[in-house]
Amino acid sequence: DNQSDYYPAYLKGMGVILILFFGWSTLVTLKKLTDNKPGITLNKQGIINNSGAIKNDLIAWDDVINIQTKTVNKNDFLILIVNNPDHYIDQITNPIHRKLIQINQKMFDSPLALTSISLKCSFETLEKLIRSEWDKNRT
Repeated sequence: DNQSDYYPAYLKGMGVILILFFGWSTLVTLKKLTDNKPGITLNKQGIINNSGAIKNDLIAWDDVINIQTKTVNKNDFLILIVNNPDHYIDQITNPIHRKLIQINQKMFDSPLALTSISLKCSFETLEKLIRSEWDKNRT
Protein backbone atom coordinates (compact mmCIF):
# COMPACT_ATOMS: atom_id res chain seq x y z
CA ASP A 1 0.00 0.00 0.00
CA ASN A 2 1.66 3.23 -1.20
CA GLN A 3 -0.07 5.48 1.31
CA SER A 4 1.29 3.62 4.35
CA ASP A 5 4.83 3.80 2.85
CA TYR A 6 4.48 7.55 2.27
CA TYR A 7 3.32 8.45 5.78
CA PRO A 8 6.47 7.37 7.74
CA ALA A 9 8.70 9.11 5.18
CA TYR A 10 6.61 12.27 5.55
CA LEU A 11 6.91 12.15 9.35
CA LYS A 12 10.68 11.63 9.18
CA GLY A 13 11.01 14.54 6.75
CA MET A 14 8.92 16.84 8.92
CA GLY A 15 10.92 15.75 11.97
CA VAL A 16 14.20 16.67 10.29
CA ILE A 17 12.81 20.05 9.18
CA LEU A 18 11.55 20.83 12.69
CA ILE A 19 14.83 19.78 14.33
CA LEU A 20 16.78 22.01 11.92
CA PHE A 21 14.41 24.95 12.46
CA PHE A 22 14.41 24.77 16.25
CA GLY A 23 18.14 24.10 16.35
CA TRP A 24 18.72 27.21 14.24
CA SER A 25 16.31 29.20 16.45
CA THR A 26 18.20 28.08 19.57
CA LEU A 27 21.54 29.13 18.07
CA VAL A 28 20.15 32.56 17.11
CA THR A 29 18.74 33.03 20.62
CA LEU A 30 22.03 32.03 22.28
CA LYS A 31 23.98 34.33 19.96
CA LYS A 32 21.65 37.22 20.77
CA LEU A 33 21.95 36.61 24.52
CA THR A 34 25.73 37.02 24.31
CA ASP A 35 25.54 40.07 22.01
CA ASN A 36 26.15 43.36 23.84
CA LYS A 37 25.13 45.59 20.92
CA PRO A 38 21.95 47.62 21.38
CA GLY A 39 18.94 45.85 19.86
CA ILE A 40 17.78 48.97 18.03
CA THR A 41 19.65 52.22 17.53
CA LEU A 42 17.73 55.37 16.59
CA ASN A 43 19.58 58.38 15.24
CA LYS A 44 18.95 61.38 12.96
CA GLN A 45 19.46 59.25 9.85
CA GLY A 46 17.19 56.34 10.81
CA ILE A 47 17.05 52.97 12.55
CA ILE A 48 19.74 50.31 12.87
CA ASN A 49 18.05 47.01 13.71
CA ASN A 50 20.13 44.46 15.61
CA SER A 51 17.19 42.99 17.51
CA GLY A 52 16.76 39.64 15.79
CA ALA A 53 18.22 37.14 13.39
CA ILE A 54 17.69 39.47 10.45
CA LYS A 55 19.75 42.59 10.90
CA ASN A 56 19.46 45.66 8.73
CA ASP A 57 21.92 48.35 7.92
CA LEU A 58 20.43 51.77 8.32
CA ILE A 59 16.69 52.05 7.67
CA ALA A 60 16.57 55.70 6.61
CA TRP A 61 13.75 57.85 8.00
CA ASP A 62 13.29 59.29 4.51
CA ASP A 63 12.57 55.78 3.15
CA VAL A 64 9.75 55.22 5.67
CA ILE A 65 6.41 56.38 4.24
CA ASN A 66 4.16 54.92 6.94
CA ILE A 67 4.29 53.03 10.24
CA GLN A 68 1.64 50.44 11.05
CA THR A 69 1.05 48.02 13.90
CA LYS A 70 -0.01 44.42 13.34
CA THR A 71 -0.64 41.56 15.74
CA VAL A 72 0.18 38.00 14.68
CA ASN A 73 -0.36 35.11 17.12
CA LYS A 74 -0.54 37.58 20.03
CA ASN A 75 2.81 39.16 19.05
CA ASP A 76 2.83 42.85 18.16
CA PHE A 77 4.86 44.09 15.20
CA LEU A 78 5.75 47.57 14.08
CA ILE A 79 5.66 47.55 10.28
CA LEU A 80 7.82 50.13 8.52
CA ILE A 81 6.31 50.73 5.10
CA VAL A 82 9.15 51.90 2.86
CA ASN A 83 9.23 53.41 -0.61
CA ASN A 84 11.96 50.98 -1.76
CA PRO A 85 11.39 47.52 -0.23
CA ASP A 86 13.69 45.78 -2.73
CA HIS A 87 16.63 47.81 -1.39
CA TYR A 88 16.16 46.23 2.04
CA ILE A 89 15.49 42.75 0.65
CA ASP A 90 18.67 42.96 -1.47
CA GLN A 91 20.77 43.75 1.65
CA ILE A 92 20.09 40.29 3.06
CA THR A 93 22.68 37.79 1.82
CA ASN A 94 21.67 34.73 3.87
CA PRO A 95 19.14 32.78 1.72
CA ILE A 96 17.02 31.74 4.72
CA HIS A 97 16.87 35.30 6.06
CA ARG A 98 16.11 36.61 2.55
CA LYS A 99 13.16 34.20 2.28
CA LEU A 100 11.88 35.30 5.71
CA ILE A 101 12.08 38.97 4.76
CA GLN A 102 10.27 38.22 1.48
CA ILE A 103 7.52 36.57 3.52
CA ASN A 104 7.33 39.77 5.59
CA GLN A 105 6.91 41.70 2.33
CA LYS A 106 4.00 39.47 1.26
CA MET A 107 2.29 39.44 4.67
CA PHE A 108 2.77 43.07 5.68
CA ASP A 109 3.50 44.95 2.41
CA SER A 110 6.93 45.64 3.88
CA PRO A 111 10.08 43.63 4.49
CA LEU A 112 10.65 45.52 7.74
CA ALA A 113 8.77 44.26 10.80
CA LEU A 114 10.10 45.14 14.27
CA THR A 115 9.05 43.68 17.58
CA SER A 116 10.08 44.22 21.18
CA ILE A 117 10.32 40.50 22.02
CA SER A 118 14.12 40.52 22.30
CA LEU A 119 14.37 44.09 23.57
CA LYS A 120 14.41 45.44 27.11
CA CYS A 121 11.33 47.57 26.54
CA SER A 122 7.63 47.11 25.95
CA PHE A 123 6.12 47.19 22.49
CA GLU A 124 4.31 50.41 23.43
CA THR A 125 7.62 52.08 24.35
CA LEU A 126 9.24 50.88 21.12
CA GLU A 127 6.35 52.19 19.04
CA LYS A 128 6.32 55.56 20.82
CA LEU A 129 10.09 56.04 20.41
CA ILE A 130 10.13 55.10 16.73
CA ARG A 131 7.09 57.22 15.84
CA SER A 132 8.55 60.18 17.73
CA GLU A 133 11.96 59.92 16.03
CA TRP A 134 10.32 59.42 12.62
CA ASP A 135 8.18 62.55 13.08
CA LYS A 136 11.21 64.53 14.23
CA ASN A 137 13.73 63.39 11.60
CA ARG A 138 11.93 62.75 8.32
CA THR A 139 12.10 65.42 5.65
